[in-house]
Amino acid sequence: MKAALSLGRWTFVAPVGYLNALDFRPSMVADPQKADLVRLAFRRVADGEEVAEVLRQVNALGLCGSRGKSLSLQSFRSLLRNPLYEGRVCVPAWEIDVKGDFEPLIDDATFRRAQLHLRSGRQTPKNHVRDREEFPLRRFLTCAKCSRPISASWSKGRNGRYAYYHCPRCKAVRGRREAVQERFIDHLESMKPNPDYQRLFREIVLHEWGNSRDAAEEIRRAKAHRLVELTEQMQKLEDAHIYRESIDAAVYHRHRDRIQEEIALAELDLHDSRIESIDVKGLLAFAEHLVSNLGSIWIEATLRQRQEIQTALFPCGLPFDGENFGTALTCLMFSNLAVSESKKNSMASPTGFEPVF
Repeated sequence: MKAALSLGRWTFVAPVGYLNALDFRPSMVADPQKADLVRLAFRRVADGEEVAEVLRQVNALGLCGSRGKSLSLQSFRSLLRNPLYEGRVCVPAWEIDVKGDFEPLIDDATFRRAQLHLRSGRQTPKNHVRDREEFPLRRFLTCAKCSRPISASWSKGRNGRYAYYHCPRCKAVRGRREAVQERFIDHLESMKPNPDYQRLFREIVLHEWGNSRDAAEEIRRAKAHRLVELTEQMQKLEDAHIYRESIDAAVYHRHRDRIQEEIALAELDLHDSRIESIDVKGLLAFAEHLVSNLGSIWIEATLRQRQEIQTALFPCGLPFDGENFGTALTCLMFSNLAVSESKKNSMASPTGFEPVF
């Protein structure tokens, strides 16, 4: 798919207004029933009409999704942002942004004006801030009773305003901000990994990284050699057709397309097999410092950094009953390699994946 996409072929289901071509050349064709409605929608949004009003109009004229249902406002906005309509195959995850092998429905100028109007029309509710500096644990902690994300707010008391974390659904959790955050910091401090395991972890990572680099270099050389072979094949094919005229145009084009696809795939493979220059020892030293000083680092961090630390440690949030934190999904180092009271227990292998020593 990467090779085909890099050549401008759309390998997925066609968006509204297009149809997947049966012979795959081009990969999509205009839908005779919906293409004009898509063009109309882009023109009206580009001219400054409100997106919701344009959606109402084109829905009334019969524009619908693949299942025959009218488009929602969210799906309509996604349609208007899709670069496929201006003839571009864009897959950021694979670093692909090329001209498509199909005819665009919208010209570049109209598409750009529509994007400008979409951006200028974005509105954020007044006085609504989802992430607040004073409540870093808001929506990260979850209620141990009803599993709803815990909210936070200010309450007016006799002597001033006070900050609280609370469950907005069942009301089972309510605690002063300072007390809850102090408990959370204590919880972070209790998660320090065992130093013996940290040392063993560092040695294993360095050993495996060295082996991986050697294996990756062998693979990279093989793929680079394959790319050279394909490039030479293309050169020979062009020589045979252009200079020696030993093959006709039909044979030339058939083999050229095949080799071009193989070259594109080989280039992608070579790119994916590149060996990154990483200071592994430096990264390990930083990681060890981080996991050994979670509490103090969290206190000194910015809101964004605190949220990143919280998500890295507890990707699904952390249950809280108002007094204690519950068991949460976390990474292996913290779930199995925590400090143990017994030297013997601390050196035992965690069960579940490998045989126990």
